[in-house]
Amino acid sequence: MNFNYPRLIQVQYEVPFIPTSFFNDDFFDELFNFEEVQPTDTNDNLCMMPPQSSHNMPFVEQNNANPLNLMQQWNPFLYHQHHMLSPFRFTFGNFVPNQNLIPHSFSSDNLRHPSQRNTDNKNRFRPPIPQRQPRSNNNNNQQNELYDTPRSDLLVSKLTRDRICKDVPYPIVHLLLPEELFSNGTNGPPNISILVHHLKNEADPTWRLLFLLVKQHFQQEPNLLTLSNGCTIVADIHGQFYDLLTIFELGRHPREQQYLFLGDYVDRGSFSCECIFLLFALKIRYPKTFYLLRGNHETKQMTKMFTFYNECKVKYSVDFWNECMAIFDCLPLCAIIDERFFCCHAGLSPHIRSINQINRLNRFQETPSDGPLCDLLWSDPHPQFSNPTTPPWSFNDQRKCSFYFNYSICSQFLFENRLLSVIRAHEVVPNGIVYFEKGQQTDFPVLMTLFSAPNYCDVYQNIASIIIYDQKRNFQPIQYRHRPHPFVLPNHESGFVFGNRFMLTYVNEILLTILQSRARQKSQTSSMDEQDDVTRRLDLKEKLLTDHTKKCRAINNMNLKLANLTPSENLTKKAIVNKDVFEEVLLKSTTNNIDTNENTQQNAFEQALKIDSLYEERIDLNEPAKA
Repeated sequence: MNFNYPRLIQVQYEVPFIPTSFFNDDFFDELFNFEEVQPTDTNDNLCMMPPQSSHNMPFVEQNNANPLNLMQQWNPFLYHQHHMLSPFRFTFGNFVPNQNLIPHSFSSDNLRHPSQRNTDNKNRFRPPIPQRQPRSNNNNNQQNELYDTPRSDLLVSKLTRDRICKDVPYPIVHLLLPEELFSNGTNGPPNISILVHHLKNEADPTWRLLFLLVKQHFQQEPNLLTLSNGCTIVADIHGQFYDLLTIFELGRHPREQQYLFLGDYVDRGSFSCECIFLLFALKIRYPKTFYLLRGNHETKQMTKMFTFYNECKVKYSVDFWNECMAIFDCLPLCAIIDERFFCCHAGLSPHIRSINQINRLNRFQETPSDGPLCDLLWSDPHPQFSNPTTPPWSFNDQRKCSFYFNYSICSQFLFENRLLSVIRAHEVVPNGIVYFEKGQQTDFPVLMTLFSAPNYCDVYQNIASIIIYDQKRNFQPIQYRHRPHPFVLPNHESGFVFGNRFMLTYVNEILLTILQSRARQKSQTSSMDEQDDVTRRLDLKEKLLTDHTKKCRAINNMNLKLANLTPSENLTKKAIVNKDVFEEVLLKSTTNNIDTNENTQQNAFEQALKIDSLYEERIDLNEPAKA
């Protein structure tokens, strides 16, 4: 067996960026000044129209004929709930006016009901714009693409065609339907290229049929998978969809290579739903060569504590989250590759000595707080893993559940089950992979920790890694750096919610100034007793406002500095109650810019790890936070 140490592969990518000049005066001037233009090119990259039955501009009655009312009813940024004027969705300028009406100015004729308008001007009306549809290539379904139907005879508004920022592509507002995602109606396999194109542009596919099919595949698999050699092993993804695309570029296409993922597909990153869509579609497309294991974040408790639950509510619905949780309960737990490598998400369990015991577990449930199922998803190697004085099993203080295990336990498990090494994920490491001590009778590490999310949480500045174990039993780790992605506010907040806390700090300061001024006036015109009473009441109000202002500023600073390390709402409340923990979080001073200096990267990694350790533990959300 050949054992090659990692080689560094740096992947450079560029993505569109919206400059601050996007919001200039010309943009808002054109918002209420439309001109009908005839497209000169039938293949103009126009945005896709929504269905005629939804999101159309309402007609404006005469009594509402003022610019403010018109703007409120006909706002290009508000016609789709997922494409609002918000920093977490760069989908501006995707507006097409009502399919039967294009206003030119604020004349009285434009503001009348259509039945009362002057119908001599026929250019006021135009036929509906057809949907952009997928074109199928029967020779190779993987090469399908989206295209525009010819529409040279259509009138299109100037605002639709002329984008302020030319580099920003038109967003896809078309919902990817099951008959478009699946070939042969809904009886064939999913078309991966169409799905990837849709997801890369932050568009929404339908999910119920996809989830129904993938759940059936997972239910038929055993707890312990048995795989042959020729496999790419991938660890934590954590919602980093664009880095997931890098993995498939480096680890070969799934139709050519067997894949095993070790869990933790959701939370922390901003694109967990996109990761789930792609992984589930690949599982349906390649059920015998594409395998997904369960991680500790594939549970209701963890997804509610972190970001996935809120992401599902923002992008889809609570029903979407519930279906995901039902599927996560069906995921297999472990895998054996080539009768040599034992793969799981976290580590070993004192309740499992033989791999045959794994198939006896009931995995179709929420992960319990203890027991073998919990250990496979939560345990860790001891920090003093190879120290002879380290106890074989000890309580995992960092996770608040499960165990630490040492070198002797790991070696004994491998020997009794005739295995070579344990490959696990669950922990972020600076270079994507960590090799522990070698076996006593083999020249191979008894344990390896793998991590596949580069620049974890957008602050770690770590390198990620995958393992390619080929048909000739060559063991090749491949490392890679992060890939830029669209900007998303922490915890999927909208721009209004995010900015509201900043506004509150200034409002509080104004109120404090008014209260203090009022107190001085009262002190000059009131008796001594009245002054004491007024002073006491004003002091109480001032204290409440001051405390609220400090809290808002603290949360604002945390959101600005910590990126995806920002605690969710549940963890933020816990941090505020535990002031010492909250203050330690706010001491972080790293930036989101990637520095190639090795010392700077190591310092950023250590600071991020220290902060993350405060929250990377199992917490019962029903229990109150300790003061």
